[in-house]
Amino acid sequence: MLWITWFGRAQAHPSADEQYAAALAQGASETAEGPSGWLLRVRALTEEGRRDEALVALQRARSAGADPVDLALARALVVAPAQPRLAIDELGAVLAARPDHGGALAERARLYARVGDSELAIADLARLGGGATVDDVLLLVRLLTDAGRAEEALAAADAGPPVPALVVAAVRLEVSLGRPEAALGRIDAMPRTAFWDALRAEVEP
Repeated sequence: MLWITWFGRAQAHPSADEQYAAALAQGASETAEGPSGWLLRVRALTEEGRRDEALVALQRARSAGADPVDLALARALVVAPAQPRLAIDELGAVLAARPDHGGALAERARLYARVGDSELAIADLARLGGGATVDDVLLLVRLLTDAGRAEEALAAADAGPPVPALVVAAVRLEVSLGRPEAALGRIDAMPRTAFWDALRAEVEP
């Protein structure tokens, strides 16, 4: 699905104008002027902060027959910076149609967290299960920690991939729970580097 990656982390790519020109130069006018082409243009324009142009491209995508769910995801992306509550509503419509849409769940969780609805954000992140990215898990850990639910935060960190950022989060949670030995055990399980040695020095009594 085109929109699976819509709410992932931004990566460097050609500008919206460059992408469109390249498609035309390659003789792909049907793609550039079709639903998928216009939806991709919406994303590129939004990432460049060109909201009004993105809304025009969104209308062109609708006229070209884009899928209603894809249109709702696109609109949510466009309106999220200025109108997070409206974007949440748009994503709610997407999830009503596709309850397990990972991209929509993750983005709605971020928007809930942004507007202060932490419990709703936690609920959406929990629904991601094994489809959560490291960033999703880190957000869940932070929200649970802020809510005073340290044991749940630790469980969430342990359920994520064994990446350094989550190990550090788990170490700090162990310390906050009064378990420095458990924290040191987590550090010792990592490769011996200056970073982990420095963290060990912080944790050691």
